[in-house]
Amino acid sequence: MSLKSHYCIIRYVPDLVRNEGVNIGIALEIENNGETTKQFRFAESFQRAAKLDPITKTVLLEKNIKAAIEQINKESKVLDLTSLISNFSGGKVQLTEARFALLDDIERELEGLFEQFVIDEKEERHHGKTDPILKKEVRETLRRVGINGDRVKYSTNKEPVFLKGKISRHLFDMSIQVNHHHDFIRCISFDVEHHNQKLDAAKVLVYDNKDIREQTEGAEVVSILYPPKVHGGRKPLELFKEAWLILNDEGIPAFNFDLAKDRERLIERIKPSEPIAE
Repeated sequence: MSLKSHYCIIRYVPDLVRNEGVNIGIALEIENNGETTKQFRFAESFQRAAKLDPITKTVLLEKNIKAAIEQINKESKVLDLTSLISNFSGGKVQLTEARFALLDDIERELEGLFEQFVIDEKEERHHGKTDPILKKEVRETLRRVGINGDRVKYSTNKEPVFLKGKISRHLFDMSIQVNHHHDFIRCISFDVEHHNQKLDAAKVLVYDNKDIREQTEGAEVVSILYPPKVHGGRKPLELFKEAWLILNDEGIPAFNFDLAKDRERLIERIKPSEPIAE
């Protein structure tokens, strides 16, 4: 039987006026037979928070965040999630508005929420910017510039984002309503050990796009790429450039998420030029 729950994202917000933050953890409250329990998961590294808050020294920043986490854990023993959110609404460590979820497997769902919302730089440093990390960075960037809400849908295990082609359905990482059409986006990171597979992924996207064009109107396919960094070298970079050329030659917009100008072009593309009807 599915369990009713509420979850929220725990953020570090160094500048309350600008309201730019980094997700550092997940809080989950589960209801079972009239009783509630809470579970938390936090990032192991706060290096991303340190980059966003260059004024505070890293050691002091980590000390402050860990102190706030200890306080959250302490108060969670006597307060419900709503009260916790209220208590941590005005400081640098904040809990976002609670969202409802039905859980079948608590541990798996908590892990899924963490993977979806939190970028742990310790993992990125060792393994490179894998596809899941790239997708979370894209999501975080779009949220910061106000591209969210009902017109944005992110693919999950429970609710995947599919687009029907003439021959088959094709899975995407997200879809975004842009005026009178939808952009269906797939993220491909070449910052991995098996970079040959990423060139194949770009070629698959070309096939998917052709199949979709024969079946569906009012939808456009977009690619977000990330170059080899941790797993750099001449060969991976050549394959990244080849994928870039293939996608653009086939009419699929390709954005290098490592370049500020490309991130700006992406944001300009998917910002609505007219109000979205409620």
